[in-house]
This record gives sequence, structure tokens and C-alpha cells, in this order.
Amino acid sequence: MAIEQAEQEAQTDRMVVLSDVWLDKPSTLDHLHTVFAGFDGLDTVPSAFVLMGNFQSQPATTASTDYTLIREQFKSLANVISRYQRLQEESKFVFVPGPGDPGPGNVLPRPALPAYFTSDLRQLLPTAVFASNPCRMRLYTQEVVLFRSDLQNHMRRLCLIPPTGTTGQPVSSAEALFEHLCMTVLQQSHLCPVPLENQSVYWQYDHALHLYPAPDLVVLADSAASAQFTFKDSACVNPGSFSKGAFAAYNVYEREVELSEVPNDAMENG
Repeated sequence: MAIEQAEQEAQTDRMVVLSDVWLDKPSTLDHLHTVFAGFDGLDTVPSAFVLMGNFQSQPATTASTDYTLIREQFKSLANVISRYQRLQEESKFVFVPGPGDPGPGNVLPRPALPAYFTSDLRQLLPTAVFASNPCRMRLYTQEVVLFRSDLQNHMRRLCLIPPTGTTGQPVSSAEALFEHLCMTVLQQSHLCPVPLENQSVYWQYDHALHLYPAPDLVVLADSAASAQFTFKDSACVNPGSFSKGAFAAYNVYEREVELSEVPNDAMENG
């Protein structure tokens, strides 16, 4: 098939994932320039950029949030992207809201970012996708699930028995905890296997949280440290927080995750 042949030929193609893109921090826009400039200079630009919330450093609330200011911040993001014509023309941009972004509260799945905030982005990127959280996307022949939630901390608070390693001792490293998280959600075939009293779900849309059959890539974007793990045929990644310079890239041909960081000199200058 043509799509399978295209995937075989896409040996240098990537999907880039950034989470916690805090637009209210000027340093974030500087770091975005660094990332976009680096990928814009490649022979083959990434086929997709996934930008995930939260898009502000503080959760949005009706009482204390200036929604006009948030709209201006997304306009600033549009101005950054507009400087990279190749990325505009050749890459698909996907925007996924986080738990602290404007929306209907702590309930899953979350709808897409309101059009009021993203009008400038929609004008600049008419093919951009403003997705729900979680969402699914097709990357050539591969199925990708994108989910932004502080799931690791949430599930640790609900643990009756702490995760243990091969020695029987509790594990504490970011990698080991992420491995336990990935195995739990994939074996349960559900993105949020916790009681409803701990996480509200639109019951008629619960199927959006299902992970059966298992996807090729599961992005569990979290405020915890970046990590990756492969369970059977499913790759899992937490890209980390872009507010700290962390992000991830997925090599489509190799089906491998690359954890990355904004260079230290760019972080210091930001």
C-alpha cells in the first residue's frame, strides 16, 4: 500500500512532542524558537509537532484568569511559528489541552481548546488540529494516543502498596515509576484506571480512554521527569515539562523515542 511505502521511505521523519508549553513565560517562546530553528534546518522537517498543555504556569480559574491575556499569549505563539515557513507548510501542528487549561473542569475527556483563544493560530495554520484530551492520531500506519494528565502522581496517591522492583524494595527513580505506570495502563487497557470518585469521566465518552487494541505509541505527558518505556509492541513516553526544557521526538521509521532537552546555553539565555 502507498501509506506503507511512504512509512518505509520516511527514515528521517519524526513527530515532536512538547508538554507544559507555558505561554505566559517569555522564556518558553525563546525555547520554542530554539527547537523550531533546529528542526527547520533539517533536510526533512518533522511531519508533526504536538504541543500539549498546560499552556499557562497557573491553572485557569474563572475568578483569577485574564482570558483576554491568554488569547494574546496564543497570538504570540502564532507569531513564533510564522517565522518558520517550512514548518508551516510541511508540518502538521496538533494542540492538546492540559488539565489546567480553560475548560469544563476536572473531567475526562476534555474538549479542544476554545476557538476564542486560538483564532490567530487557526488563521496562520488552517490545517492545524485542535484535539481533545486524550486523543488519537494516525501517523502513517501507526496509531498514536496522546494524553496530558498528571497521572503518575495521581496513581501514586491511590496506591495501597508502593511499586517494587525485582529486589522487592520500593522503587523511586523516574524510569522505574514510569515503567509501572505504563504497564498498569496497558494491562488495564485504560488511560485512567482509577475510581470515578477520584477522576470524573463523561460516561458516554469513556471509550475514548480505552487502549484496546494496544496502540503503537502512547504519550503520557506528565509534570514528572521525562522517561520512556516499551511494553511488548507499544512504546510509551513522557516528554517531560517543556518549562524545564524537556521534550521528545518519535522516529517514525525506527519506532523509537528520543528524549531531548533545549541546550543549556539556550536555557541560560532564556
